Parts: sequence; C-alpha cells; structure tokens
Amino acid sequence: MNLDKFYRRKISISEVIDCARLFNDDDTDKFAKFPYIYISSDEDESILDLETVCYLDNGPKIMDRKEVFPDFVNENGLDILCSGDVFMDVYDDLDERYPNFTKDQFIDALNYYIDNDDYIEF
Repeated sequence: MNLDKFYRRKISISEVIDCARLFNDDDTDKFAKFPYIYISSDEDESILDLETVCYLDNGPKIMDRKEVFPDFVNENGLDILCSGDVFMDVYDDLDERYPNFTKDQFIDALNYYIDNDDYIEF
C-alpha cells in the first residue's frame, strides 16, 4: 500500500492505525516502508488518544554524524512519536496475540511500549 497521500498532513492516530491495518494486509515489507509518526512539540506524548493529531513523514537521515530531519518536520516544529518500525512492531505483536484488538487497546499498547520498551499483556 502506498501511503504517500497521508504524508505531511494532519492525521489522527486512529487513522494511522487504519493505515497500519491496510498496510499489514497488503503483505509488503512494512518495516522498510512504514513512515515515522511525528506529533507537534506542543502535544504531550504521554497522553496519547485516538484523536491525537500526528503527521507521517520520512525518518531522519544521518549526515556528518547528526540526525537531519525532513524539512516539513523542522518547519512545523514536530517531534518523533515513534518510528514506523516501532509502530508496526506494536501492531504486529497485537495482531498475533490478540487478532481482534481494538484501537483503544492499540493506544494502550503503544503507550506501554513507549514507556517500557516492552509489549503489553491484556
């Protein structure tokens, strides 16, 4: 699935979960292709919910031993919520262990992973 139409525009985490579901069903190399998820630096990333506004874009590149973020990220004062790898790791873990997980469970699992670097148990 091509996610280009979702790049660099306001999108809720609920919509990102929908993208992940479609992306996962598409049987693609999701780890190489699912974009980074960014939020406004004004957002409190410790309080994520389904309506949290975020943006999809490419991850940072390493240039001269420094992370260089996409222009859109810098120009809009965005912070990394998580990489596409992390987002899809959490998604895949839930999908494997709890195939009928809800979006609220995904938010709980993502928050848990961000805080503990581990997968949640329901």
